[in-house]
Amino acid sequence: MAENRGILKSLDHRIRSSMAYTNWVERNKGPQCLTCGKSEHLECHHLIDLYHVILGMWKFYGNEKEVFKHVEMYHTTDMLEGITLCRDCHKKRHAGRILEEPSVKPATEMWCVIPRNLNLAPNPSSKEHRQGTIGLIAYQTLLGIGWNLLNERIADRILTINRRRFAELLGKHPGTSFNRSLRASLTLLQAEGIVLAYTENGNEGNDVEIHISREYLEDIGKNPWFVPLRDIQTNSVSVLCLRLWLGMQSRRATYSIGLDKMKTHMGLTGKRQNSALKSIRNAMRDVEWAKLEETEPLRFILKKRPPTPIRALRAILAEVIEQAK
Repeated sequence: MAENRGILKSLDHRIRSSMAYTNWVERNKGPQCLTCGKSEHLECHHLIDLYHVILGMWKFYGNEKEVFKHVEMYHTTDMLEGITLCRDCHKKRHAGRILEEPSVKPATEMWCVIPRNLNLAPNPSSKEHRQGTIGLIAYQTLLGIGWNLLNERIADRILTINRRRFAELLGKHPGTSFNRSLRASLTLLQAEGIVLAYTENGNEGNDVEIHISREYLEDIGKNPWFVPLRDIQTNSVSVLCLRLWLGMQSRRATYSIGLDKMKTHMGLTGKRQNSALKSIRNAMRDVEWAKLEETEPLRFILKKRPPTPIRALRAILAEVIEQAK
């Protein structure tokens, strides 16, 4: 069994990073620790240790895909029982176990967060705004808000940013043009119900106070997508969309998708096939970790990227959102 230990640990991490596990925790977590009665830093503890559940499945199936599918289903259908414990009491139940806590806290300043299922289509045009669409600066503003959220710079759903520093965060040149674009973006996000209000105040008008809606914070918490900060710094919405979308497939070595579907993901639905393909080809020049094969369907070769510390970032995000509300 020693040769399989690495596989079992990998399955443990994958399960704990899944939406099925996250939702199981939310459904089964009570208001206080069953052992000491504390109401802070609560976690859900498997009555039957998750590692042993995985081990039992592995002995039966001996196949990673089947084990993951069945253990994920057990969480989705609440076939696994859990009790609520605070962080300290939970650690005592797993004395000496290293899987429960990451050894190093992730560098949150390197990451942004956005809802995986953002209900706004990308709009490559800088000249016209269509309802239900989002342009480059507005998209980057959402990711910039997510960066501030992960770095605990929000309280009572209010975020205060300095426009100059915010421009630099997004890889933009500070100044009148950016300020105008930021104002238009916040107005758009307000119309979409993501931003409730924003006020320019203080520091010669360089500080902007942004009120984030509770619904948007909940959307991020339910289904977050963590994005490297460097990926959002671009002057092309096509490049941004490719980085975000291909990043979601980064566990794969290859990813295939029809041209029409890719056009939708990149906001290119109004373009002819040849023109859209040219836009994708040009945007790929700034996605160094992927390669395009112009087949039908399109085929992307995805290079290995450093793993996202999803579980640790999820824990930080959940705590920040709870405090922000």
